[in-house]
Amino acid sequence: MKPNQLATLVLRLMGIYCLVLLIPMSELFNNVLFYAQSGSGSVGTAMVVITLVLLIGWLSVGISLMVFSKVLGEMLCPTKPDEGGITAVSFEQI
Repeated sequence: MKPNQLATLVLRLMGIYCLVLLIPMSELFNNVLFYAQSGSGSVGTAMVVITLVLLIGWLSVGISLMVFSKVLGEMLCPTKPDEGGITAVSFEQI
């Protein structure tokens, strides 16, 4: 596996990890909404806004890592001119 392919794979796995972590964060958002409705004042509104910004930011990072993983992987590990002739070796060939 070439280094840029490995970088692409790792970036996609990081994107999946970010999206999987959103599942418990949605429960946190529900708790914050419940607290904001029961309380009074601007503290509840600030908590809702901060939680929304964090959820949207985490979601956008996860999606962008998955969508742009190939481009970012090539930027992290650019291919060298002599790597063009490298072929993958299978287990049977070894």
